[in-house]
Amino acid sequence: MKKYVSLLLPLLIVACTPHSDLRKWMDEERLKAERQQVPHQTIEPPVYKEYDPPVFSGLHSFNPQRLTLARNEDQGPNAPDFKRTKEILEGFGLDKIRYVGSLKKGGQMHAYVDVDNHVYTVKVGNHMGSDFGVITAITADKIILDETIQNTEGEWVHRPAEVPLSIN
Repeated sequence: MKKYVSLLLPLLIVACTPHSDLRKWMDEERLKAERQQVPHQTIEPPVYKEYDPPVFSGLHSFNPQRLTLARNEDQGPNAPDFKRTKEILEGFGLDKIRYVGSLKKGGQMHAYVDVDNHVYTVKVGNHMGSDFGVITAITADKIILDETIQNTEGEWVHRPAEVPLSIN
């Protein structure tokens, strides 16, 4: 035990003595850091010139007026009814809707579709999908829809779409 005390005593004495060289070095480094400190400067934001859109010309140039025409709700005979209350399945794209089964009830075919782990029952005439799709036929292997979309000219046109039976 005396042996350990004799070893620890010099260490304790050294630890308790003031370290003047260490304090001197710390003071020098602090002064050096204070001299290198840059005072705060306010930076003015750059002034940007006003944007001038390009002039559209030529036969097939882009017409920005088409964007406002596309928002016109009663454009053409094929335009969908915007005043109609949307059905729940119109909030999902056809890529999110899975056709999982069908049932013939009272001579009319009903289909079961799965969206986000919730099963819905649909029949011919129901709306489905984000492109104003109307179910026109239900077969054992697919649901056939007629979608109404706008073409590049802003006209409403019909296109066929299908949701195949999901085996999984």
